[in-house]
Amino acid sequence: MALKVVTDAIGKAYKFKSELEELKSTLEAITPTLQEIDKFNGVLDIPGRETAKLKEEMIKGAKLVRESSKVKRFSCFNRVKYADKIIKLKKSIESWCNVIMQTQMARDNKRILVEVLKMRSVNEKGARVKIDGPCSVPDSLGAVFGEVLNVVKDTICKAYKFKPELEELKSTLESITPNVQEIDKLNGVLDIPGPETAKLKEEMIKGAKLVHESSKVKRFSCFNGVKYADKIIKLKKSIESWCKVIMQTQMATDNKRILVEVVKMRSVNEKGVGDRVEIDGPCSVPDSLGAVFGEVLNVVKDAICKAYKFKSELEELKSTLESITPTLQEIDKFNGVLDIPGPETAKLRKDMIKGAKLVCESSKVKRFSFFDRVNYADKIIKLKKSIETFCNVNMQIQMARDNKRILVEVDTMVKMFNRVEIDGPCSVPDSLASTPGLDVPMKELRTELLKDDGMQVIVVSAPGGAGKTTLIKKLCADDKVKGTNLCYL
Repeated sequence: MALKVVTDAIGKAYKFKSELEELKSTLEAITPTLQEIDKFNGVLDIPGRETAKLKEEMIKGAKLVRESSKVKRFSCFNRVKYADKIIKLKKSIESWCNVIMQTQMARDNKRILVEVLKMRSVNEKGARVKIDGPCSVPDSLGAVFGEVLNVVKDTICKAYKFKPELEELKSTLESITPNVQEIDKLNGVLDIPGPETAKLKEEMIKGAKLVHESSKVKRFSCFNGVKYADKIIKLKKSIESWCKVIMQTQMATDNKRILVEVVKMRSVNEKGVGDRVEIDGPCSVPDSLGAVFGEVLNVVKDAICKAYKFKSELEELKSTLESITPTLQEIDKFNGVLDIPGPETAKLRKDMIKGAKLVCESSKVKRFSFFDRVNYADKIIKLKKSIETFCNVNMQIQMARDNKRILVEVDTMVKMFNRVEIDGPCSVPDSLASTPGLDVPMKELRTELLKDDGMQVIVVSAPGGAGKTTLIKKLCADDKVKGTNLCYL
């Protein structure tokens, strides 16, 4: 709808043609994909609330674009006002894609991984394995996000001085909190440790305290007003940075793990159940990106005490490195398993080696050397930005490639399954009249098969001549089993 309104308005609202053209370009690129996502969300029974905020903004945006076409030529104030609003609308769409959609993708990746592990457990063991996590995780990141959201909601009415900043923070938290809570639950299922979110959790606890304090700032305290407004904006940016950088690396790791599990499943299907192929990568990869990041992190930790002139820049760099280094090391391991070459990370590895040297040199800068202080501070900030760019751009492309490879592997497995024809229950010869020694196994097998939550697949294994076929024939001929959807292979 919004795309159609923008297209119609471009011819009329010539005063905002450049802004509307940019908005149209963004909408044209993402609208078909969003429509397909809506379709899949319906299939997966994913509630519409996760897109409710963007939907609301897009309805307002459509109204805004219609109004912009009625602005008179010489109304300078309205021209600036509407141009700013159109630019803000475009930025809110991009922010939603960069932040909110990242958390949704991370959640979906976790769900895929859980489902793949369930499928592989059936494939390898012949029995359905339940992998159910706790409904809520105490002291988890999702729980902390929920607490901060409640504090923000309570504070908005009191801290009217910071209402716009708190409204934006509330909007971000409302969009991502349910997804973060579900990610926590799935991390519990997958036995993924909490430290990967420890830093943000710490910041969010401080953020809750900050928001609570902001409600006590007096009306005419200008200095405190500016100070708290800046801190609230910084808290929102740290959440967005976590979604763009840290969550990106976690998603890349989950993608690699899914790919490894799918390859394992295909190898089991090709070679037969029981001939499981182990695909285990090395625990550490020498000269890998993860190893280089680990070395740089150690250098930064050592330098913080000495290079006090760059303490704030180095603390930020350390925080980023601590969050993504373990994840990158795991990605290296999976790349080794999947035989993915190292050159895709060669540029960043080279930058990181230079970065380690830069950090060492920064600790030797003298106190009163102002030019060197500015020079090295800029270089440290640039190093941090190059890491973030790698996570936002290069890693996105690698994830897209891994997703395509996952689809290829799944498609291969589907074709393999389609080659096996299983049409209804197979005809079974009459069972033997007398089967000494099989009555007890027969009773146990029938009980297991007819349970409400019974096995979907039962594999009967024993040495040759032990009576496996006879036992199954007897089971298929049993009066209680007849008429059930039983397939005998």
